[in-house]
Amino acid sequence: MSIKEVRVSPVSIKLHYTFTSSTGSIRGGTDVGVDIKDQNGRNLSESGSGGGTDKVLEMDGEYRNDKDVIMLRFIPYVSDHEKDWSKDLTSDAFNLKVNNN
Repeated sequence: MSIKEVRVSPVSIKLHYTFTSSTGSIRGGTDVGVDIKDQNGRNLSESGSGGGTDKVLEMDGEYRNDKDVIMLRFIPYVSDHEKDWSKDLTSDAFNLKVNNN
């Protein structure tokens, strides 16, 4: 996964990222994405859109930005809707401090 851009405004956080599969296809029931949480663990995710090929996924996500958010935690995940499972990739998570003044 490669994060291309993060934009923080007073009301929203916008994230643009790509994911390239090293093996197999990413089409079908498999979903790869990023959840964003604030410093208190509150999920900020709202909506996303994207597209791609069998090997490359390009996504744009939008997240709410409340006034009290001072730190963002980016947590990649992978899930399979057909098999009804999901896994956070917490070893790949990272934090970003936000100045909301």
